[in-house]
Amino acid sequence: MNFRRSIAAPTPILFNVTAFIDVLLVLCFFFLLTWSNRLKETDLNVALPQSSQKQAPQAPPSPIIVNVRSSGDINVNGRDVSYADFTTLIGKLAKLNTDQTVVIRADKKAQYDLVLRVLDTCNAQGVTSVGFAASVPQ
Repeated sequence: MNFRRSIAAPTPILFNVTAFIDVLLVLCFFFLLTWSNRLKETDLNVALPQSSQKQAPQAPPSPIIVNVRSSGDINVNGRDVSYADFTTLIGKLAKLNTDQTVVIRADKKAQYDLVLRVLDTCNAQGVTSVGFAASVPQ
């Protein structure tokens, strides 16, 4: 006969550290972000002189990409257009910004005559900055 009382083993005390780790990660991100902001100029006690310009200089616009396909189709910034629409579109864009850049991407099998017509149209509409795109050898 067993007259001993059975004593239950004490339940172990376990700590749930998941929330603690989450808080530590958030704090790490916070300190990293604030440290990178510290590197920026934040001195507000500087009296800046006024510029003689009324407007701040604008960033140059992104170039207009003109694709000339071997079939003779013209594509301007991802949109297929006819040659007449191309002429009016380039004219409008050149009037909006006089420093507009046009990049011509002609297929190597495209007719030289069509590429020259696109180049002449850009020149006639007042586009002074024209470039040609080529692929880089690999």
